[in-house]
Amino acid sequence: MIKRTSFTLFLLCLFLAGIQGQKKLGIYSVAFWNVENLFDTERDETINDEEFTPAGANAWTPEKYNKKLNNLAFVLSKLAREHCPAGPAAIGVAEIENRRVLEDLVSTGELASMGLDIVHYDSPDRRGGRRGIALQPAVVPGALFPSLQIRTS
Repeated sequence: MIKRTSFTLFLLCLFLAGIQGQKKLGIYSVAFWNVENLFDTERDETINDEEFTPAGANAWTPEKYNKKLNNLAFVLSKLAREHCPAGPAAIGVAEIENRRVLEDLVSTGELASMGLDIVHYDSPDRRGGRRGIALQPAVVPGALFPSLQIRTS
């Protein structure tokens, strides 16, 4: 838990430093969401994800996975719109299985139209509870995260 909090605070500090360095004035929002076990349906031998396969305890099918992606994308795309019409400048997420799941999420529904870049942190958690952040590149450039895996739109 301390590592997760430290990582999140580290990302927030970098985000705020990036905005400060840009000398832009305005209102920006930052969101964080625990997506609660966002796993794809494929078995990954390096982590304990058996329950999130079609044959597993959750009978995790592509239909269930896509429904969860669509529901999350809908909610995340609506965050902070009352004060920031473009949505959050950064969206942190916890409990994602892997990088591809985060790529799938930012490519779904209204999130896809936001053109988000992603930063993914592949932690050693055997359960697969990893973290990532989706960034609006015009506000928070991925270059602020040189040592992490970045995907640009």
